[in-house]
Amino acid sequence: MHDAGQATPARNTPTAISASILALSAEVARRKEAADKRKAASTGGPVFIPSTKTFKKPKPVQNKGVEARAAIDHAIYEKEHIYDRPDVADERVYLELKRKAELYELRKTLNADSDSLDAPAKDDNDNELVDFVQKRHDEQESGHRADHGPVIKSLQESDWVEFIDEFNRKRLVRKSQLPAMGLKFVTGTGVVDSSHSGPDLVSRHMSHEQERQQWEAEAVAASQSEYVATNTLPHFDYKRENRQMGVGFYAFSQDEAERRKQREELLQIRANTLMAQKVAVAIKAAKQKRIEDRRKMIAERAIRRKRLREHGVLPSSYNSSSMQVQDDEGDALDLVRLMRFKYEQT
Repeated sequence: MHDAGQATPARNTPTAISASILALSAEVARRKEAADKRKAASTGGPVFIPSTKTFKKPKPVQNKGVEARAAIDHAIYEKEHIYDRPDVADERVYLELKRKAELYELRKTLNADSDSLDAPAKDDNDNELVDFVQKRHDEQESGHRADHGPVIKSLQESDWVEFIDEFNRKRLVRKSQLPAMGLKFVTGTGVVDSSHSGPDLVSRHMSHEQERQQWEAEAVAASQSEYVATNTLPHFDYKRENRQMGVGFYAFSQDEAERRKQREELLQIRANTLMAQKVAVAIKAAKQKRIEDRRKMIAERAIRRKRLREHGVLPSSYNSSSMQVQDDEGDALDLVRLMRFKYEQT
């Protein structure tokens, strides 16, 4: 216990040494801040005061097992393959080239020994890397028809046919639509009109070649005929054009009488169209004239009513039926009569 007359020292009281240390630290911080401000002001740059606040860096979200899977993938990628070794790779390339050279020599020997396509092949087709011989045509015509007869018959009897359009798309259309689309079938070796039936459709290059042959034959026949001496030029045939016709394309007939009739119909349609255009323009002009006349009449009526109001005529007076008729006439004598009527009433 302490004596009553003795003072008890206060707890948590800083000593003189700790107080002096704190005061010295505060003074050093103030002096340093003042020095930084003077330095920044002398250089003309902005004053940056460092922040004493500490920020905790967020931990990245880790996916479980990613590092293990990456290590496995890296180990598989880094594993040396047997064919990646230079010595083994060179040996493998040499063996492959040697095997191909033997196959090429074997094919050359077979082609030199066989004078026809009917000679049987002496090697295994599974070991061939390159097909030197085209598709063999050793099937007889009778055997081909016997094998594919039902298929051809079903194609001829079917109403639907398959073809590839200009965008390389497969399409199914009816045979009745083929003439309008300009498609053609092949029967035998010649090109016929699409109204005839055939086993299948030709490819684009084959159709071009067959059309060229057909045009050449027609040109030779025309040069040998007696009608070549005439100066008449052949008419345009859209079937010879290798392009898609537009929506407004009108195909004239090759017959002269039918062609003349079609031309007269088109000229008549053009004349009717021009006449209808002229009538429409005249109707529009007449309507515009009526509108202008009506606008002028309304303006004149407004002027006359303004003059009546200036002379003291009430709207109820000139809106009556009799006064309205006089107002519409617009004669100066009506105004005089109206003024006389007003004077007599007074």
